[in-house]
Amino acid sequence: MTTLLRITPIEIVVVLFVLVVAYAAHGGARTLGKLSEAIIGLVVLFFICIAFLLLLSGSLEPQRMLPFLSKGIMPLIKTSFSSSLWVPYGELIVFLVMFPQMGKKAAFRKAGMAAILSAGVILAFSDLLQIWSMGMEYEKYSTFPLLDAARLINISDFINRMDALVALIIIFGVFLKCAIFLYAGAKGISVIFGKPSKTYIYPFALMIGALSLLVSHNFAEHTEEGLHLVIQYLHIPFQLVIPLLTAIWIWILSKRRRGSSE
Repeated sequence: MTTLLRITPIEIVVVLFVLVVAYAAHGGARTLGKLSEAIIGLVVLFFICIAFLLLLSGSLEPQRMLPFLSKGIMPLIKTSFSSSLWVPYGELIVFLVMFPQMGKKAAFRKAGMAAILSAGVILAFSDLLQIWSMGMEYEKYSTFPLLDAARLINISDFINRMDALVALIIIFGVFLKCAIFLYAGAKGISVIFGKPSKTYIYPFALMIGALSLLVSHNFAEHTEEGLHLVIQYLHIPFQLVIPLLTAIWIWILSKRRRGSSE
């Protein structure tokens, strides 16, 4: 809405988007896996293209990241435990829904570790592109820093304004994330009520679309709620407290069962 579809009614965009997300989630874990393979390939390709074009246009200056850790390591640790810990790493709790379909524990552990490492590399590469092209201060206060970095591309006044690549990176990422979250939510509800998960996907998708229009009316509200309220009232309870208590409870039950069997 901010960059590409500025005059399109937001209701139309939301309805079309959630229906496509629901269609992807309706295919199940295998479909999401194949879809993610295609999307990650395109995202990596787009990042490489943006980096190469920024380099050719002379916009990359690595010295812009200096001085490195000028305020020490404490601000980095504080940011890691306040926001970066939950997005995206805390959301890996969602993938536990897919654990029964992954086979052995070793395969699930291997896939999870690969996901964490690859996500870290891509996010670090994206941040470096933004800092090297714009500087830390400009990148910190930019609404869409990667988009602003791509706008610096200008090769002989012929190749410029590569906004579409950044928009596709964001759209692909949000699309895949929403589809996985929707599938996980429907899968969890199906365990509680004993019905197939596909029964809940389309109703949930429409509900999510309606709530997205009610929760935030602009990007500023979305940022404020996403980086403050959601972390305090949703991420910490559902991604830390409840899983930790569940793990402790399962460990206690397993100890009791071992004691009784002996």
